[in-house]
Amino acid sequence: MLAPKIRSSISALVLSVTSVVAIGISCTQELLAQEKFKVGAALPLTGVIAEVGIAARNGIELAKEQHPELFTNLEFVYEDSQWDPKSAVAAFNKLVQIDKVSLVFNWGNPTSEAVAPLAEARKIPLLALSLDPSCARGRNYVIRFTNPSADFSERLAKYLKAKGYKKLGVVVAQNTYVQGLLDGLKENLADDQHVTTIATFNLSDMDFRSAVLKVKSGSFDALGVFLISGQVSTFYRQLKQQQVNTPTFGTDFFESPVEIKSAGGAMDGAVYPHLGISPQFEAQYKEKYKNDYQIAYAGNAYDLAVMLGTLFNAAPTGLSSEQILATLKSNKSSLTGVTGSAKYQHSSDGDSYFEFPIQLKRVENGGFLPISE
Repeated sequence: MLAPKIRSSISALVLSVTSVVAIGISCTQELLAQEKFKVGAALPLTGVIAEVGIAARNGIELAKEQHPELFTNLEFVYEDSQWDPKSAVAAFNKLVQIDKVSLVFNWGNPTSEAVAPLAEARKIPLLALSLDPSCARGRNYVIRFTNPSADFSERLAKYLKAKGYKKLGVVVAQNTYVQGLLDGLKENLADDQHVTTIATFNLSDMDFRSAVLKVKSGSFDALGVFLISGQVSTFYRQLKQQQVNTPTFGTDFFESPVEIKSAGGAMDGAVYPHLGISPQFEAQYKEKYKNDYQIAYAGNAYDLAVMLGTLFNAAPTGLSSEQILATLKSNKSSLTGVTGSAKYQHSSDGDSYFEFPIQLKRVENGGFLPISE
């Protein structure tokens, strides 16, 4: 039997060796974690448009599940921007300073406007889901991951012209996103088409009765509803109460079963431009998540994840921001995904963005379907 002193010495030695091994394992794990290519995703996971942020996160997670080989060395870190500029700035700072991400994906016009100057100043590559070209124009570190608003508005204007709608009324929220879409529509209308802004509303407004009465007495050929989540369905219910049957059109805020159901059937026939998705992706997404809330944005995020996994999963560690941007802007970043064929564009006015195919969709029978012009 070993003497107490010897047993004590052996125990201390075992403890020491165990500690060294544990430290070694910890350091190795930390080193492996540091070697991963980290992407920060600032999404509106709570708040008025939470279904959009959740859809985007679902799209990323579905891409990881279906293509695990692309994410062995690439990690997404999520933060909630709440579709609020101040929250987005806080999320950006945490992702960059604490999580040490190499690249940030930020969803939304107002939040991208807030973080774009920070990304440029700190030389952090930013992929912004923003339709506003000014977000990226003249900046070296900002690329938008969608078309400019004018592309969506042009598609809608073509439809309105083909339908012979000339006298157009609109209600619009005080929001840079929907205002940009409306401005683009005005720029793309024919000379004999005219837009009258019936009313402008704060984001918290829910009483649209005076505007509805103006619509009822205005003899408009069609009505544009450029409002945000919650407002859309409320406005349509108030239209229905006044028995207003004017054809309507609007924005991607229409792509919400929650809004459509809440409108009580009043949105049927409404037309809007949006990104498209493949039937296969739609079926797989619905099977997994049991809904199609803002599914086009899920498809957009899915394609983003696949593109980044393809470009950076096997990339050398320690890429500089300039190397990351050069890779994003190269021909290798062109992709054909669930939202169609997309490619990097740089316009003559300094806007950098990925261009995607655009569809027109119509609300029908509690859902939404692509339509031909």
